[in-house]
Amino acid sequence: MYSSEQLKRIQNLNDMLRVFHLNGEIVYSSGMSIFSNYDLCQIMRTISFYDNFNDDNNPYGEKDFGIINFKNYKIIWKIDYYDTELKYHSSAPYDSTKTRRVMTVMLADEY
Repeated sequence: MYSSEQLKRIQNLNDMLRVFHLNGEIVYSSGMSIFSNYDLCQIMRTISFYDNFNDDNNPYGEKDFGIINFKNYKIIWKIDYYDTELKYHSSAPYDSTKTRRVMTVMLADEY
């Protein structure tokens, strides 16, 4: 699939978005509107510290998916890779000049 160097670059770019909210966009599903702005900040903080990557949620090693618990809700976050116009899937997610990342945060019930 990807070379080890390309995979490491994908992981780093995903971490930049997940941890620092850089080099991509973050969107919330409509279900997330049940939370206050303070709650959303706490959710994003929890996601930024997420490190429970395993074979079940990270089978390709890209660090692009996770599930957290917050106030008795399961929340999913997922990073997708699009072309620069956000029309199609990116064929080169390791290349930030050809890829725009979008992290979607949603209630597990919405998935």
